[in-house]
Amino acid sequence: MTPFSALGPAAKPLGLVAEDKTSIYFFGTRHCGETELRQLFSGLEFSRTQQVHGSDWAESKPVHIGQMAPSVKADAQWSQSENLGLIVSTADCLPILISGPNFVAAVHAGWRGVKNEIVLKGLTQLQKKYSFRGDELTVCIGPHIHAENFEVDRELAQDFSQLYDSYFDQYSHLTAAMRTDVVLPHSSNQKAYVNLLAVALAQLGAFGIPRQNIADVKVNTYTSADYSSFRRDKAVGRNFSFVARRPRKE
Repeated sequence: MTPFSALGPAAKPLGLVAEDKTSIYFFGTRHCGETELRQLFSGLEFSRTQQVHGSDWAESKPVHIGQMAPSVKADAQWSQSENLGLIVSTADCLPILISGPNFVAAVHAGWRGVKNEIVLKGLTQLQKKYSFRGDELTVCIGPHIHAENFEVDRELAQDFSQLYDSYFDQYSHLTAAMRTDVVLPHSSNQKAYVNLLAVALAQLGAFGIPRQNIADVKVNTYTSADYSSFRRDKAVGRNFSFVARRPRKE
């Protein structure tokens, strides 16, 4: 896969893009709306779902953004179609883009989705349909709120800690060397900071995806003014991301 490169002027960047032999991956900034997305990638059609902070997956067909509101309620979508960009919109949640041997998938992973194992459970179901291995997948994780800014109640933090520990108990290929801190201390005894990325990586690892197959753009939406952050802005704003399959070469 090529390294992620910036699109648009430095003063008003539109996003980060990378490609490999089978797919294109894009993480947009708050400056990249539907119009800009269509202009940047005029050769693609797009699909969106109505995200509800759940854990359901849906198979997607082309729906032109800007012309039709998404009607399917799902926080992840997959497709075998070529030149179809599967869009997720985020504003602190993790956008997770996945490319497999014969499909692509886009996941909106908020704290509820991560807690309900949206990635692990969804990939497990897809595996039954398409018969692939974890080491055949490429995963890109886009801009999201980082641990030092993701404040939650202590009880929720404990839930994530227990969930994270459970993967290392259940999956022998996850070693102690892979562990990291999921819960970070807070000045209040009633609060804590949570590392959602670490939990998502543990789920991907549990499925059998090698760490070298996972790219993280390492952008914190909370601290980067070019990205919408609900927790920072206290307002609705969206960063569009998508993955699309390239046409197969004969």
